[in-house]
Amino acid sequence: MLLHVQVFSSKIGLAPYCEVAFYHKKAKLLMVTDAVVYIPEDPPEVVNRDKLQRAGEDNLFVRLLYAKDTAQKPRNQDEQEKLGWKRMALLISYFSPEHLRDPVTFPKIGGRLIVMPVIQTLCFAKCPGPTRRWIDAITQDWDFSRVVSAHFSSPVDAGPQDVKDAFSFAYDMAELGTGKQTQRSKSAEQGGSGPISWPQNVKKTSQGVEFPQEDLKGLNYIDAFLKFVGIVFREPRND
Repeated sequence: MLLHVQVFSSKIGLAPYCEVAFYHKKAKLLMVTDAVVYIPEDPPEVVNRDKLQRAGEDNLFVRLLYAKDTAQKPRNQDEQEKLGWKRMALLISYFSPEHLRDPVTFPKIGGRLIVMPVIQTLCFAKCPGPTRRWIDAITQDWDFSRVVSAHFSSPVDAGPQDVKDAFSFAYDMAELGTGKQTQRSKSAEQGGSGPISWPQNVKKTSQGVEFPQEDLKGLNYIDAFLKFVGIVFREPRND
């Protein structure tokens, strides 16, 4: 079986971030590890049903940390499992989403091809220039119609434009150029105080999804801390 390969490796601080993509021309199949994922709206069959039901309970953890959310009352086991799945997906994607008791922001990550918020924020957003060139090489040279990822549901029907849309943030950030300080980096220099938002002057160039800033707060604080202690670059790399 002949596979074409595109390797991504870019230094994001003390160490590089690496990813690899494979293309099977005959099958029109793109294979990646973490680059993109498809989170289904319903829990996959492989997920343990008992764990889904426990995740869907209105337990002490949920009540204490997310008391401001409206309590959900599943009418049956199936609804409770779906609620548990949404909560699981949000926790994996953001680490500390703003809403979990009532996972109202799940549609922003579910049912579409995305770069997971944690991977986008802590990895690819550090090097939008190299990321954009890697995605260009994949989407311009490979005519795929399905994508297989190491996580969540696969294969999913998706083509080059779907992948490019998922990485729209890299194209938007690359337009800023190097040496321009963003609100995100300014907040890091201040020790990460307050929520970190995307620069207001970024021109949106494609149909990618924008994740809710309220859900990104936890990741942004982690990002700010890593910048503050010098583990990752303070400024995105476009070179």
